[in-house]
Amino acid sequence: MAQGNAKMAPGRCVLVIAGTDPTGGAGVVRDVETIANCESRAAVAITAVTVQDDRRVSNVCFQKAANVTAQMEAALLTKPIGAIKIGMVGQGSTAKGIAKILNSYRDIPVVLDPVLSATSGGRLATNALIPAIKSKLLPLTYLLTPNLQELGLLTGHPQSPTSLEAVKQAKKLIEKYPDLRILIKGGHNIDNECDDILVTSNKEVHFKAERLHQNMRGTGCALSSAIAAKLTQGHNLVSAIRQAKIYVHRKLLACNAL
Repeated sequence: MAQGNAKMAPGRCVLVIAGTDPTGGAGVVRDVETIANCESRAAVAITAVTVQDDRRVSNVCFQKAANVTAQMEAALLTKPIGAIKIGMVGQGSTAKGIAKILNSYRDIPVVLDPVLSATSGGRLATNALIPAIKSKLLPLTYLLTPNLQELGLLTGHPQSPTSLEAVKQAKKLIEKYPDLRILIKGGHNIDNECDDILVTSNKEVHFKAERLHQNMRGTGCALSSAIAAKLTQGHNLVSAIRQAKIYVHRKLLACNAL
């Protein structure tokens, strides 16, 4: 485990900004588990307390924006933060508060996994969140990791059924935010392979893997958190994504073996 690693270096701590999940299947529990398994440390700022399971979201209690930003400041002033992973934000006011803090830490890479709904279909965000993400958080984001549904919502288009169409949507978003990098998660497309695609202003990089038919919650949380952990360890973005993909693939294989 990370806590017992004598080679742990300053800067290898990920600040996770996310909501809770009482089952541990997604949210901050999955994030912290992943970061520890990737041999980094985690600090946390909780945005919401949810009541959910594999089937439904029963209740969501959003934290006040001021409480979220206070948690962020405490972590940033105390721990050597090497990357910031943002998951469930929930409210537009919270996104705006997070952005104010991030403006003072431009040297720390931000990985944004835009959680808008649960795997079960329950909503985890207010209507004001998407405009706030686009106006406040995307200009400060190093890597955006949407699935196909989230990418469609952020671009204002229907969900793309194929990787080719998703890349077109991502490029439209990058036209507005030239410094943004987008990792399109291909787990929900109709292609034969699971093809995650990194799209930047000047290139595309494909990360193909065998499609595993295991429905494990929290794969998006795990992938983005693993990427953030690898960035704190000095990996470049392509290497961080590749290592994170390997981690998630192994987790899915382990689920299949149960």
